[in-house]
Amino acid sequence: MTIPTFDRKFKVTDEKSDPDLNKEFKSLVLKGRDQLSQYAAQMDLLFSETFAPSTIRWSLLESWLLYNPETEPIGVLVWKDQVLVAAGLLALQHKWGFCRIAKIGVEGEPYCLPAQDHLSGNLLGEGLINALRSIKKPWFLYLTDLPDTDPVANSINIRLKLNKLSILSKKSIYTYSPQLWFDRSNGLNRYLSHDTRSVVVEAENKIKDAGLTLDMQWSSEPCEIEKSLDEIIHVHHESNRLKAGLAILDELSEAALFRETVLNHAKAARIRLLTLRINGSLAAFSIGVLDRDMLWIYANLASPEWLRYSPGMIINAEIVRSAYSDPSIKGVNWGAGLERSKMNGNVRLIPSIKLMGWSSWPTRLAWLGGRKMKRALPFTNFIGAGRNRKKNAGNDQS
Repeated sequence: MTIPTFDRKFKVTDEKSDPDLNKEFKSLVLKGRDQLSQYAAQMDLLFSETFAPSTIRWSLLESWLLYNPETEPIGVLVWKDQVLVAAGLLALQHKWGFCRIAKIGVEGEPYCLPAQDHLSGNLLGEGLINALRSIKKPWFLYLTDLPDTDPVANSINIRLKLNKLSILSKKSIYTYSPQLWFDRSNGLNRYLSHDTRSVVVEAENKIKDAGLTLDMQWSSEPCEIEKSLDEIIHVHHESNRLKAGLAILDELSEAALFRETVLNHAKAARIRLLTLRINGSLAAFSIGVLDRDMLWIYANLASPEWLRYSPGMIINAEIVRSAYSDPSIKGVNWGAGLERSKMNGNVRLIPSIKLMGWSSWPTRLAWLGGRKMKRALPFTNFIGAGRNRKKNAGNDQS
């Protein structure tokens, strides 16, 4: 099988292999969703074999691209002996004469640049840098949510640093996901603190004393999950409006993407939906995604109408109890962010990195100037802060 490559302008050439790479490897640079989709099966196999996060599957990435048409995807794929061994997928957004390069997907959700080994990862990093250099306008690289041990990110960073174009400082690169890693010899109470258990008992008694009924149900069937989505989206709306004054799901496209993302995971048998109803009304929900042997909490919110009964605390405790009782699950990943409610029990803070780079020093200075101007404008600060919160709101343990 002959794998074509693309030149620096992304035009197809007749070369059989990229001369910049080792002779036993072949590479392909792709531009656009249609080109990438031709290799979907190979990419999904690579994602599975390299234990990429469950957020990195072509059906999910393609959905995000469809709902974000202003972005243009590119991908660098690397083969060894006709087997795909590395893939780096990025999203380009052109605005104000600049090109912003980021991950495909929502900031705050796990991401990586999959590679079978360090050699293929190094070659992928080199290929991605070459692809960035072919962009004919000033660019800004902003890659988030990468594992702190990602060899491809390290390869990219080394090449950027050689040109003094990257920033990688401890103050700016690390974000953390609180996680519970179960050692079942320690007992459940190590992961559910005494204070948490007391609050849950008090909340359940309060509901009972008010003459209300409490019902919690787990669902994993796609049809059952789909039936609950209208109520879930309503609670998502109301909870985020209460916290931030705006909600990402107010935008029809974002609500549609949320729905499609959940259903994509459900059809792949990865969703574990927990609902808590008080007198039949949805008071809180948790959408957990099976990510290998961890339960990643994709969305977890409580209705403002029922906050006086602490439904979020009740549902969080049930998540831990249920996951602990399932021997196939090794822990709970509460998602990015250090909210107080995620810190209960014996949590570990798992780091991810942010990689930033610029096409030139003037580009970097222009970016810094634009950032200062944005911070000086109260309205744009409000909108920007709201957008950051609302994108992460699905992981807020209210």
